[in-house]
Amino acid sequence: MDSKSIKDDHRARRYRLRWHWLPIAGLATLSPLAFGQEKPLTLDEQQQRLRTQQQALDRSVRTQAQDVRIGQHAATDFHSTELPMETPCFVLKQIRLVGEHSDAFGFVQRYLDHYAGRCVGHEGISLIVRRAGDLILDRGYVTTRVGLSEQDLSHDVLTLMLVPGVVHAIRKADNTPSGNWTWALPIRPGDLLNLRDIEQGLEQMKRVPSQDVTIDIAPTEVPGQSDLVITTKRSKPWRVVATLDDTGASTTGLYQAGLNVGLDNPLNANDTLSLGMTHDVFNGAGHGTQGYNANYSIPRGNWLFTAGVYGYRYQQTVEGFTQTFLSRGTSQSVDLGAQHLLYRDHHSKTTAEVHLGKRWAHSYIEDVELDSQRRHMSAIEAAITHRRYLGNAQLDLRLAERFGVPWFGGQRDPAGRTADDPTFRYRLTTLDASLNHPFSLAGQPAQWTSEFHAQYSHTPLYGSEYIAIGGRYTVRGFDGEQTLAAERGWYWRNTITQPIGSWPLMWYAGIDAGRVSGPGTAYIPGNTTLAGGFFGLRGTYKQLSWDVFAGKAMHGGKLLENTRPATGFQLVYAF
Repeated sequence: MDSKSIKDDHRARRYRLRWHWLPIAGLATLSPLAFGQEKPLTLDEQQQRLRTQQQALDRSVRTQAQDVRIGQHAATDFHSTELPMETPCFVLKQIRLVGEHSDAFGFVQRYLDHYAGRCVGHEGISLIVRRAGDLILDRGYVTTRVGLSEQDLSHDVLTLMLVPGVVHAIRKADNTPSGNWTWALPIRPGDLLNLRDIEQGLEQMKRVPSQDVTIDIAPTEVPGQSDLVITTKRSKPWRVVATLDDTGASTTGLYQAGLNVGLDNPLNANDTLSLGMTHDVFNGAGHGTQGYNANYSIPRGNWLFTAGVYGYRYQQTVEGFTQTFLSRGTSQSVDLGAQHLLYRDHHSKTTAEVHLGKRWAHSYIEDVELDSQRRHMSAIEAAITHRRYLGNAQLDLRLAERFGVPWFGGQRDPAGRTADDPTFRYRLTTLDASLNHPFSLAGQPAQWTSEFHAQYSHTPLYGSEYIAIGGRYTVRGFDGEQTLAAERGWYWRNTITQPIGSWPLMWYAGIDAGRVSGPGTAYIPGNTTLAGGFFGLRGTYKQLSWDVFAGKAMHGGKLLENTRPATGFQLVYAF
């Protein structure tokens, strides 16, 4: 065949596809009955599924991350400035804190200022000194002391002497494997010794799964100086985890198998690397999915830097009115992130995050790309996360702003775009809140977990950025084959979990609800609010973990199947 014939054949094929593609151009809105089968997924819907799963994974990692909390509160109520009535007493015009590094303890001086103008006796002076010391201890300066020197109160000024506790040296304990603590600890020799810095360093090192670390404070011959002695215990620096579940869609492959390999300390810098892949299994011909991911993280003092690469492809058979088509899509994304600790104390921790990402997505019908569904999108996200301990309960909050940007080849809006059209320069606000509260149920320990996620769009969005509800990662009780999706929305998940006796088994149950809103709901017939209940069992046997559940829709939209229970399972085997 000559080149002209090849060109003519290719041109004719494209025209045939265009003619046959017309009936399915709006496959996102047609009823499944129009195809005689389950409704095929569009690329945007695939992107919604992937993003929902990733958000659930990120939320789980964030809320289950273990904090290191050392020490308890001081017994003295330093929040009070009440003093006993004494005779004799001295009217103090000023109480001064002096000594080396006293400028770093301005919070103590501000506390002492509350006593100015008070008439203070010997017992009151002792109480002030004790309260100032406990305030310093509460801030984490466990080796810093405050005391009284000889006083001349003729000028009505009381002077407190600060004896700062500093780090003399940082060293590893005997018989401890070598490691790079420099990248993990936000403290150096000569710095003021603070438990909060030690906690941060321990978290950075203990985040490596195969590594357990302790730091002891050892006295030295120099008054006020201490050594930090690091003890490290390590197990095998790699992990292999295999998974099998039914988290896929029936049109592209319901059953999904995965394999993940984790490597600890590849650069001996308390860093981690994980490589994973997924593939559909036990599915018929004509549809399937494949995915891969790679994640790397490395700490640096109060910083944590992350990088992730993700890829996904799917294919499905679409039955038109006169012809069967092969539909497929691909997506790749890159995410670079940085986290910085802003503040921590015994009760709370606040962190700032920034993420820069790029995503490529392409959709094809019979190997002909659908230009209208091509996506090359760049985004930047800034977030604040906060964790607070409320007695035995743990509260996690995250507020984020994400912006679509033209960087790194990000798509630009087409000419002639109106204010009602979706834009690549979008702005999204998201809020995540999670509360874990242990309690007693029927005399046995239990836990209530409440999770809330909300998304608000300040601009019209493409479908890939919609919030979607209905399924195991959002509102349980629905099978997730179809979802309700729009520009704005929220969902609220509530779960009670309790172990069953002494067995490695626990039950869980709860109720979820959610709602979507925005211009996109114009294409959703009926109600846009969902609610569902569920019950499940999870357990372990040696290296195998398993999870099975069943749920039932309690309130749902017309588009979603809600007449039969939604079931699911997951198997995880760790080598």
